[in-house]
Amino acid sequence: MARQSKDAGRGQLGRRRDQLASVESEISSRRTLAEFEYGPQSSVGYQLRKTSRAMADLLKAQIASENISIGMWYFLRALWERDGIIQRELTDNVGLMQPTTVAALRSMQSLGLVRMEPDQADRRSIRIFLTKEGRRLKPRLLPKVAAINETALKDVSPEHRKIFLDVLKKIHENAATATHK
Repeated sequence: MARQSKDAGRGQLGRRRDQLASVESEISSRRTLAEFEYGPQSSVGYQLRKTSRAMADLLKAQIASENISIGMWYFLRALWERDGIIQRELTDNVGLMQPTTVAALRSMQSLGLVRMEPDQADRRSIRIFLTKEGRRLKPRLLPKVAAINETALKDVSPEHRKIFLDVLKKIHENAATATHK
């Protein structure tokens, strides 16, 4: 019984750490130290981060002419897909923290890109709507983003592009599953 209350007190984060430690221990027992000594060129995380930064730099350069920050971009993109979403859901969809959402939405509101209204069913919730100006940016920004993807995928065949995206989705799924257990 004491073990159960101790586990409950540690919470989900403690259980995740235990699970990852268990996986780490299992891997360690099967490999030698020499097998763990690999450079960044062999690290999926390092390569994803390096690529993400390069893509973000390209994105920043493309959207700067519209006076849009990269932080605003993620929210615009989500709102173009689902306008009128509750702020909490928008935060979850974009994958950022609530304070970041609040700051970005305030900036976007001051630029006339979004408007915020209390939810009719739950007055505690705020719905975020694109303004005409926010919607007007979509046909101007999406071709720029498509050009970034074409630049990044230059000399990559259509079948390799599909495989690449499928592998990225699987990596994300595996990492998210391991994080949320």
